[in-house]
Amino acid sequence: MAILEVTVTDHESYVVLQIKGEARMDLSALERQTLRLAARKPALLILDLSELDFMSSLAMGSLVALRRGITTHGGTVKIAGPKTFVLESLRHANLHTLFTIVPTMEEALAANPA
Repeated sequence: MAILEVTVTDHESYVVLQIKGEARMDLSALERQTLRLAARKPALLILDLSELDFMSSLAMGSLVALRRGITTHGGTVKIAGPKTFVLESLRHANLHTLFTIVPTMEEALAANPA
Protein backbone atom coordinates (compact mmCIF):
# COMPACT_ATOMS: atom_id res chain seq x y z
CA MET A 1 0.00 0.00 0.00
CA ALA A 2 1.37 3.41 -1.00
CA ILE A 3 1.72 6.02 1.72
CA LEU A 4 -0.38 9.16 1.39
CA GLU A 5 1.70 12.27 0.78
CA VAL A 6 0.15 15.73 0.80
CA THR A 7 2.06 18.89 -0.10
CA VAL A 8 1.04 22.50 -0.57
CA THR A 9 2.90 24.80 -2.94
CA ASP A 10 2.18 28.52 -2.98
CA HIS A 11 2.42 30.49 -6.21
CA GLU A 12 1.80 34.18 -6.77
CA SER A 13 -1.84 33.86 -7.80
CA TYR A 14 -2.75 30.27 -6.92
CA VAL A 15 -2.06 27.38 -4.57
CA VAL A 16 -1.44 23.74 -5.49
CA LEU A 17 -2.41 20.89 -3.19
CA GLN A 18 -0.68 17.77 -4.45
CA ILE A 19 -1.92 14.41 -3.23
CA LYS A 20 0.24 11.34 -3.91
CA GLY A 21 -0.14 7.67 -3.16
CA GLU A 22 -3.36 6.20 -1.84
CA ALA A 23 -6.02 8.18 0.02
CA ARG A 24 -7.67 5.41 1.99
CA MET A 25 -8.56 5.44 5.71
CA ASP A 26 -5.76 7.48 7.34
CA LEU A 27 -6.49 10.92 5.98
CA SER A 28 -5.00 12.96 8.83
CA ALA A 29 -2.38 14.63 6.58
CA LEU A 30 -5.03 15.48 3.98
CA GLU A 31 -7.49 16.77 6.55
CA ARG A 32 -4.85 19.01 8.20
CA GLN A 33 -3.97 20.60 4.88
CA THR A 34 -7.57 21.04 3.77
CA LEU A 35 -8.43 22.84 7.02
CA ARG A 36 -5.43 25.14 6.62
CA LEU A 37 -6.21 25.88 2.98
CA ALA A 38 -9.87 26.61 3.61
CA ALA A 39 -8.86 29.10 6.30
CA ARG A 40 -6.46 30.84 3.87
CA LYS A 41 -9.20 31.31 1.24
CA PRO A 42 -7.04 31.23 -1.92
CA ALA A 43 -8.59 32.64 -5.08
CA LEU A 44 -7.53 29.54 -7.04
CA LEU A 45 -6.72 26.13 -5.61
CA ILE A 46 -5.54 23.39 -7.92
CA LEU A 47 -5.75 19.83 -6.66
CA ASP A 48 -2.92 17.97 -8.39
CA LEU A 49 -3.99 14.33 -8.44
CA SER A 50 -1.52 13.21 -11.10
CA GLU A 51 0.29 10.92 -8.65
CA LEU A 52 -2.76 9.69 -6.75
CA ASP A 53 -3.41 5.98 -7.26
CA PHE A 54 -6.56 5.50 -5.18
CA MET A 55 -9.13 7.73 -3.50
CA SER A 56 -11.67 6.49 -0.97
CA SER A 57 -15.08 8.02 -0.51
CA LEU A 58 -13.78 9.54 2.75
CA ALA A 59 -11.06 11.35 0.82
CA MET A 60 -13.60 12.56 -1.72
CA GLY A 61 -15.67 13.93 1.15
CA SER A 62 -12.65 15.87 2.39
CA LEU A 63 -12.19 17.42 -1.04
CA VAL A 64 -15.86 18.35 -1.26
CA ALA A 65 -15.65 20.04 2.15
CA LEU A 66 -12.51 21.88 1.03
CA ARG A 67 -14.25 23.02 -2.15
CA ARG A 68 -17.18 24.30 -0.10
CA GLY A 69 -14.82 26.28 2.14
CA ILE A 70 -13.01 27.84 -0.83
CA THR A 71 -16.01 28.62 -3.03
CA THR A 72 -17.97 30.12 -0.13
CA HIS A 73 -15.40 32.93 -0.19
CA GLY A 74 -15.40 33.36 -3.97
CA GLY A 75 -12.51 31.03 -4.75
CA THR A 76 -12.21 28.38 -7.43
CA VAL A 77 -11.06 24.77 -7.06
CA LYS A 78 -9.89 22.68 -10.00
CA ILE A 79 -8.66 19.11 -10.23
CA ALA A 80 -5.69 18.49 -12.51
CA GLY A 81 -4.27 15.30 -13.94
CA PRO A 82 -6.21 12.49 -12.30
CA LYS A 83 -5.25 8.99 -13.42
CA THR A 84 -7.94 7.00 -15.19
CA PHE A 85 -9.04 5.01 -12.12
CA VAL A 86 -9.26 8.13 -9.94
CA LEU A 87 -11.10 10.04 -12.67
CA GLU A 88 -13.61 7.19 -13.01
CA SER A 89 -14.13 7.21 -9.24
CA LEU A 90 -14.73 10.97 -9.27
CA ARG A 91 -17.25 10.59 -12.09
CA HIS A 92 -18.99 7.68 -10.40
CA ALA A 93 -19.44 9.88 -7.31
CA ASN A 94 -20.74 12.71 -9.56
CA LEU A 95 -17.91 14.98 -8.43
CA HIS A 96 -17.29 16.02 -12.02
CA THR A 97 -20.39 18.17 -11.55
CA LEU A 98 -18.78 20.05 -8.63
CA PHE A 99 -15.19 20.36 -9.83
CA THR A 100 -13.61 21.47 -13.06
CA ILE A 101 -11.43 18.47 -13.94
CA VAL A 102 -8.68 18.91 -16.51
CA PRO A 103 -5.91 16.60 -17.73
CA THR A 104 -2.94 18.89 -16.95
CA MET A 105 -1.76 21.67 -14.67
CA GLU A 106 -1.35 23.87 -17.75
CA GLU A 107 -5.04 23.53 -18.54
CA ALA A 108 -5.96 24.25 -14.93
CA LEU A 109 -4.09 27.55 -15.21
CA ALA A 110 -5.26 28.44 -18.73
CA ALA A 111 -8.29 30.45 -17.62
CA ASN A 112 -6.40 31.84 -14.62
CA PRO A 113 -2.98 33.05 -15.82
CA ALA A 114 -0.43 33.71 -13.06
